[in-house]
Amino acid sequence: MNPSTSASIPGDLTLDVVLTSTGNAAEDALLSNTKSLIYAYEQAVARANPNDSLYQSMVSGPASVSIESEIQGFVKAGQRPVGVIRFYAFDAAVHAYSGFSAADVTFCEDNSRTEMLVTSSGATTAPPTSASTPSYWDVGYLTRNGKSSIQSVVIRPGGSACTQ
Repeated sequence: MNPSTSASIPGDLTLDVVLTSTGNAAEDALLSNTKSLIYAYEQAVARANPNDSLYQSMVSGPASVSIESEIQGFVKAGQRPVGVIRFYAFDAAVHAYSGFSAADVTFCEDNSRTEMLVTSSGATTAPPTSASTPSYWDVGYLTRNGKSSIQSVVIRPGGSACTQ
């Protein structure tokens, strides 16, 4: 199952995921998995469900805690994004070790074309000023015995890493 095709994203939200093939099968698979994580995350935000099973099926350990915390921020605010969220500047790096491999996928998230929907009233408000600065994501993978899982997710202000 590809979560990006099975995720339920509201019609008032568009995810513009700008991926380019690296020409490396392992890296392209990581990029595809990361796209699926983005869709699963946005589904959980839209549903106001920090325990959404789709993203939880993809992450473990600290990654689960990190994503749940991000979603909780939306739930506590009683808001979710509407408009267009653009994900761009993807980079994948795989590191092989004895008995396992680790990988990182980094990318930027641009929320400048979104507003926040107040879930209790249906009204929209301007996003917080932090939305005008892209976010930088770092998704850490661990592969052992042929099974890959997302072990860490760090989301922080993008700064110069996300200049467009």
